[in-house]
Amino acid sequence: MKHDARNVEPVVVAVAFAFLLLVAGIVGYLHGSHLRRDERVTAERNALLSSLRHVYDKVVMTKTNVTEQESLKITPGDIRKALARGSNILGELPVGTTFDDVFIRKEAIPRASGEFVCVVLFAEKRSAYGLRSTGECTHVKMAELRKEDFIGLTDVP
Repeated sequence: MKHDARNVEPVVVAVAFAFLLLVAGIVGYLHGSHLRRDERVTAERNALLSSLRHVYDKVVMTKTNVTEQESLKITPGDIRKALARGSNILGELPVGTTFDDVFIRKEAIPRASGEFVCVVLFAEKRSAYGLRSTGECTHVKMAELRKEDFIGLTDVP
C-alpha cells in the first residue's frame, strides 16, 4: 500500500501546481482587463474635461461685447449655445454623450458664484463631471447639487 501512496503524491502535487497556474493566469487576465478599462475611462474623462473647458471659453467669448451687468451672469441659453457646434447640439462634447447625460442650470447665475452651470453624467452614469461658473471643471458630488436647479438639455427654451 505504501508504494501506491507514493505514486499518488506526485500526481496531487502536479494537479495543485496546475491549479495554482490556472488561478494566476485568471488573476493576471482580470488585472490586465481592469487596467485597460481604467485607461479607457481616464482618456474619456480627459476628453470630457477638455470639452467642458472649451465650452466655458466659448461662453466667455460671447460675453466680451456685452454690457458689464449682462456679462456677470451665465444663462442656460449661453451654455446651450456653447455646447453646440454647427447644427449638432452636443457638438462640443465627446462622441457618445447623449441628451440624457447633459444637464444645465435652469436660471442664470453670477459668473463669480462658482456654482455648477453644466453637469455631464459619465462612465456608464456612475459619476458626473461639471463645469462651474468660474470655468473650473471638476468631479461632481451629487450632494453638491439640487435636482430642482437643473434641467435636461432638451428642456431649454
